Amino acid sequence: MLSINKNFKILKNSNNVIISSFTTSTPTQNNNNNVKRNKYINVFRSKMFIPFQDQKMETDLIESQLLMQKGGLIRKLAVGSYSTLPFAQKALENLIKVIDEEMEQVGGQKMTMPKMIPKELWDKTGRWDAFGKDLIKLKDRRENEYCMGPTHEEVVTSIVGNEKLPFNNFPIKLYQIGEKFRDEIRPRFGLLRGKEFLMKDMYSFDVTKEDAEKTYYQVKQAYHNILDRLELPYACVEADSGNIGGNMSHEFQVVTKAGEDKLIHCSNCGYHANIEKAVGLKSKENINDTFDPIFNIVRIETNQKKNNKHIAIVVNDSQDTFNHYSIKKHYNNIKSIEPITKNQYTDLLSKHNSKENGELNYQIFVDTNASKPFSKNQDALLEQIKSEFSINLNKDHKIIDSDILIEAKEGDICAQESCNGSSKLGIKKGIEVGHIFYLGNKYSSSFNATSCKNNIVKDLEMGCFGIGVSRLLAASVEALSKSGKEIDGTVTKDKITFPKEITPYHIIIVPKKESLQKDAEEISQQLQQQIPELKGRIIIDDRHDANVGHKIFESKFLGIPYLLVLNIDKSKQTNYKVEYDYGQIKEENNYLNQPDTLDYFKNKFI
Repeated sequence: MLSINKNFKILKNSNNVIISSFTTSTPTQNNNNNVKRNKYINVFRSKMFIPFQDQKMETDLIESQLLMQKGGLIRKLAVGSYSTLPFAQKALENLIKVIDEEMEQVGGQKMTMPKMIPKELWDKTGRWDAFGKDLIKLKDRRENEYCMGPTHEEVVTSIVGNEKLPFNNFPIKLYQIGEKFRDEIRPRFGLLRGKEFLMKDMYSFDVTKEDAEKTYYQVKQAYHNILDRLELPYACVEADSGNIGGNMSHEFQVVTKAGEDKLIHCSNCGYHANIEKAVGLKSKENINDTFDPIFNIVRIETNQKKNNKHIAIVVNDSQDTFNHYSIKKHYNNIKSIEPITKNQYTDLLSKHNSKENGELNYQIFVDTNASKPFSKNQDALLEQIKSEFSINLNKDHKIIDSDILIEAKEGDICAQESCNGSSKLGIKKGIEVGHIFYLGNKYSSSFNATSCKNNIVKDLEMGCFGIGVSRLLAASVEALSKSGKEIDGTVTKDKITFPKEITPYHIIIVPKKESLQKDAEEISQQLQQQIPELKGRIIIDDRHDANVGHKIFESKFLGIPYLLVLNIDKSKQTNYKVEYDYGQIKEENNYLNQPDTLDYFKNKFI
């Protein structure tokens, strides 16, 4: 049977209708040498799917969501579920390329893992129940239970644990970029907070704690590199590890007024922490003359087999806000921690009156700012605690009163030893785009992921490193997009701006006359052939039914940095006008010829 190798050529007939022809060859003929990749790709605006939305949109959208919706970058399918359309998808792929490059630099190996995860894996770590309602659960026709993966610690650890690798295989850093799922209680802001989102998650495996900490800071630096390359305003802050677990954690936050997270910072020593982790000392003007005690109740459950149910009673001044994350360091291997009301405590107490539910273990904490007035009235306050919480306190109940247990706030004094003791804390707002964790052996011990050296078997030390890829794309638009007109006291943003490294297209060519179409294609081809970075990243606006003003407006709205307008001058020669508009920088170059135009872009890109 004859095998046909088709080598297509695109041709046009006399009526300018595209036709195609091909040649055939037998298997003995080798035409590979004749097949050459084009050095250019002409992208025509008339064929691009960028559905601008002109009608009025919802008023509760933040700027990035408004811009991306209006500019035809995203479309809503359901609450918390969005399609990424081609223009934004190109930016997303460019972003993934940046992330891949930095992950490879630190030895990351890319893989994929299933999105549907069997229940039994999550049961091994206790997270099937502990993760709460955020976990999307489902059953197959055989009643087997699964969750749609919000994170993949269990999967990757089971893979590594099953292989029983020799110790000299480590460190290992495995990562994937794929969809994650979370039943957000309040999905909003487009790609910033959805039920389905694109995420990069890396998992590291080391033999020793010291090696794991080296890996942690190595990948942490890679995150700095990614955000530096994107030229975003960001902060790396100390953070709570949440339901992922672990002993050390940092968040990477894009700083923007639209951020939902509060970031505490000190301009003197550079200290940054999120509101959950931040500590500050009360300034003299914020110290109250009177002490009005308030009792906070926190329920803690650990993964230990015995004595795993705890109640923390925390005393602080009613003028301050208790931070329940502040007591986590006093408990090991926490499964869940949550503040509860007095009524919830009463219900809990009734359930634990029977031995089968286990005893509750009590601990009393006193905020350091309240320790002095507490000590003056300690006997009276302890009697009040005994009475209110129906517990017997004896000499074995140690009272911890050396911790700062309240939320830091603007104007507090920085508590860092490296600071000067007088600098005041400030507040920024941020969008969390990355979160890294040192996990220790929390997951490796559950899946028997070990290393063996000299007949000594040890649980592997792990780290977990996440980037919300789709969220980072939207956060970039939110942080960089340009301010425009002020309407009713609100400054709106009138154009989308992507980081330079991930902008979908660098140049758009707008011929003012239909007769200049050939010149537009020629300059596009020459630019791509001479500047490889521009291949496939130049648009030719060939829509002859749209006026030039509309084309220029649209190109500026989409944030394409370079606008190249072709016109015919008085001598009937093609004239090239270049406009550059990115961030705060604007340039304009008129009356260039083709060689000058090529030289201009070579100077910019080479």
